Amino acid sequence: MDAQGVSRRRLFTLGFGGALSAAAGAMALPAPANAATSGLLFYPVMRERVYDSRSSGTGPMTAGQERFVQAGSQVAQHAIGIRANLTVVAVSKSGFLGTHIDGEGWDGKSVINWSSVGEVVANEIYIPVSNAPQAGSTETAFNIVCPNGSAHVIVDVVGYFQ
Repeated sequence: MDAQGVSRRRLFTLGFGGALSAAAGAMALPAPANAATSGLLFYPVMRERVYDSRSSGTGPMTAGQERFVQAGSQVAQHAIGIRANLTVVAVSKSGFLGTHIDGEGWDGKSVINWSSVGEVVANEIYIPVSNAPQAGSTETAFNIVCPNGSAHVIVDVVGYFQ
């Protein structure tokens, strides 16, 4: 916050090859695979936990389950994707997770994998989000799919692309 109490965020411009540049330095982040690499802006936000299956009442994700997740209060409604830390804990069976835009099918790609019982695994990923959230929601959103395995899932948003 500045002297007037106004929050100032640094704005990064996504360049070719996934490099983010700013006036006072550079920050390397991979470019979203489904977005043009020129002119896309990244907005860092204070880390916000948007999903935790341990406290949501939904329990661990198991094979064949899919969960709808709202992207968080700091993500702009017209964002095309978020940068998030995805963590699996309390693993009871090896497996993996995927993500996809709400209303579109999962492309079969894994975003995080685990193989040992009790393992804790984290991965920072880009997640495309929907600009047309489910009824009753005013936020952007995405889905997590668990084709195989069993684990609790935690999602912390750290920024968004627009």
